[in-house]
Amino acid sequence: MLQLSPNSTNLQPWHFIIADSEAGKQRIASSTEGLYQFNTSKILDASHVVVFCSRLSAE
Repeated sequence: MLQLSPNSTNLQPWHFIIADSEAGKQRIASSTEGLYQFNTSKILDASHVVVFCSRLSAE
């Protein structure tokens, strides 16, 4: 359970998005336009894609 993995402040400020469908992977791949376009094919070719998200502040 990655969500419950502790951190130094015990806030666990992260979320995980897992895409296994073509539509989900396409949605994630759309964020690679521009500077990160070299990652597009890697995302679309993968069986699953995991996006690690974290809060920027602990409020």
